[in-house]
Amino acid sequence: MRSIAEERRTGTIELLFTRPISDLKIILAKYFAGITLLILAIIPTVVYYISMYYLSLEPEKFDHGATITSYIGLILLGSVFVAIGIFSSALTSSQIVAFIVSMFLCWLFFDGLNRLGAFNVMGSFDNVLQYFGMVKHYDGIRKGVIDTSDVVYFLSLILFFILSALTVIKTLKK
Repeated sequence: MRSIAEERRTGTIELLFTRPISDLKIILAKYFAGITLLILAIIPTVVYYISMYYLSLEPEKFDHGATITSYIGLILLGSVFVAIGIFSSALTSSQIVAFIVSMFLCWLFFDGLNRLGAFNVMGSFDNVLQYFGMVKHYDGIRKGVIDTSDVVYFLSLILFFILSALTVIKTLKK
């Protein structure tokens, strides 16, 4: 949430705008820095995976596929959260407001739409709400099934929030 909001608050965003770098490259650099931090945070958990494998009574029955796809799902989920954080950081110059907006959007897409669709009061629109929530797409990957529609869903959300952040940045320049 700090990536662009702090730049706006301190006024260093103008320095970035004067560089011969496109706005998309600025957004993508900040996004990939967040992804790098995400992956660096996930890497130490591989120790648990390795220790569970070697401490297992029957290591030949250990399900490597489900574990690997769970990591892929976790990286996709975290990547969407980073994109949402970049977008909310572009909206405001306050880190706290960016944090609150980001947490709300993350909740809305991860669990909020799923809960709204679970009330079964809007007929077939409930299924549409649940489909747009991340839970439906993340559960399949978490269980070990990588469906291309789930991967496309996550990549579409990432693209949507990156392009939304780019739109906000372009309006700042005017």
